[in-house]
Amino acid sequence: MKLRIVSVVGVAALALVGCGGSETKIRVPGEGGDAPQGQVPPSGLTPDPVGPQPGDRVVEDQPVGGIDGPAVPGMPGDLPSAPALPTPDPAGPQPGDRVVEDQPVDGSGGSDGSGGSDGFGDWGDYGSPGGAGGSSDAAILEVGTSTTISNPHTGADILELRVLQARSGLECTATFVPESTLGAYVGVEMELQTLPGLADQMFPWVTVLATEFSVEDASGSPAESDLGGALICLDQSDYLPMMFEPGESATGWVVLDSSITAGYIVWETSTGTYKIPF
Repeated sequence: MKLRIVSVVGVAALALVGCGGSETKIRVPGEGGDAPQGQVPPSGLTPDPVGPQPGDRVVEDQPVGGIDGPAVPGMPGDLPSAPALPTPDPAGPQPGDRVVEDQPVDGSGGSDGSGGSDGFGDWGDYGSPGGAGGSSDAAILEVGTSTTISNPHTGADILELRVLQARSGLECTATFVPESTLGAYVGVEMELQTLPGLADQMFPWVTVLATEFSVEDASGSPAESDLGGALICLDQSDYLPMMFEPGESATGWVVLDSSITAGYIVWETSTGTYKIPF
């Protein structure tokens, strides 16, 4: 029996030698040699250590988008940075600053009080020549008197004014008239004639606005007044025009709703202030 087993083993060995093929090596744990290609090493093999080993080629991480280093090809460029906020200027002038003092914009504030360099000086709204006083330095215009109004800066005579009448308890003539809400309607009728000097002014016109009129009592204290129904008390053709240009003249009324029945009608304009007794 023993001889038979040996013979079988010998025959198998001879058969392998006779094939003439290349040598096949099998790596056994604990012995040298490599495992044949395509085979998985036995589970008992020791795994490779974690991390790079001596002799390994290590590739470091590359910055993305060019944030911390050169941009990687194919990646977006540098991310935009927020704009720097401006540093606020310190308050007040600093050493070395050129300080420019405030200058008048209307030409009226020359240091010598002569007005602007254009020769026309300050001009009020709607082209009325500038410069005016309050009621305390007003000119008193009695009924029937005339006065010449001049441009206070150029000295040119531009308008002649005559007071025709002043009334308290004025009777309205319009078709529909609301009753006075303050006490009585008062009014002044005037005649205005422009003078040749008006045409030579920077703004060659003069305005007469109802909002420039008010009332004062006999002592000079302001009293309550309003336009309201006074604007429709008379036929519109009876009111004084609001604007006068060179060569024009007109006669008409200015009416107020007044809380007093005696005192002054005050006309305060950019050319001066006028008080008309009523």
